[in-house]
Amino acid sequence: MNIYVTDKNPRLCADWVTDYNWAGRAMDAMELIAAGLEHWQGEESEIVCSEPEHSLVKWVQKNRKNWQWVICYGYWLLRELNRRDKDVPEGYLAFIDYVVHEYGADQLIWGSTPPICLPKEYKRGKECRDVVRAYRMYVRDNKKMHSMGKREPFWMMDGLAFL
Repeated sequence: MNIYVTDKNPRLCADWVTDYNWAGRAMDAMELIAAGLEHWQGEESEIVCSEPEHSLVKWVQKNRKNWQWVICYGYWLLRELNRRDKDVPEGYLAFIDYVVHEYGADQLIWGSTPPICLPKEYKRGKECRDVVRAYRMYVRDNKKMHSMGKREPFWMMDGLAFL
């Protein structure tokens, strides 16, 4: 389970999900939203979180703003995937429509810094202390993740992950 936090803005983060792993990121976003829905609203969902002890689930449950950020990310992610003509499950679309209608999708900054759920080499060192930089470096360093539809972020160029 993961969200590649390549930007603090959930819309940009969603725009930069790679074609290689879009399905996993969409499923993870829906599970995180469902975990937050249960935690913050006491509502059960048909989408069940498969890893309730994952550090990102705990992050969503730590601060309501984190959950709102993930709702916004999920909303924009599904819109972006539709724009790329990906086969997004109807259940995800119905779920995000319901959650956005009931709880909104306007949180542009998280309440607390998300965890870095990456291999050790992206968690250590001065340059990796920033969650956004760590995720940008990870995506840039893994060549199979380069395709992002018609968009390629500026930070994909060598040396620019730190911007």
